[in-house]
This record gives sequence, structure tokens and C-alpha cells, in this order.
Amino acid sequence: GLIKANILFLDPVKQILKPQSRLELLAIREVMKSA
Repeated sequence: GLIKANILFLDPVKQILKPQSRLELLAIREVMKSA
């Protein structure tokens, strides 16, 4: 469902943001808060 879609969306994003993993973590936290 939604989580699988999020993983599919975040996977390429992770490749782009590898040096910014902390920022990525904050973004995921925001997504989870608004979910």
C-alpha cells in the first residue's frame, strides 16, 4: 500500500541524498508525522 509506494519513491531519493542522510531522516520523519 502506501508504505510500499513510499519505499519505491524514497529509494531513488536515497541514492541522490546519500551524503545528506541526516536531512533525509528529517524528511522521512516529517512524512511519517503527516501520515
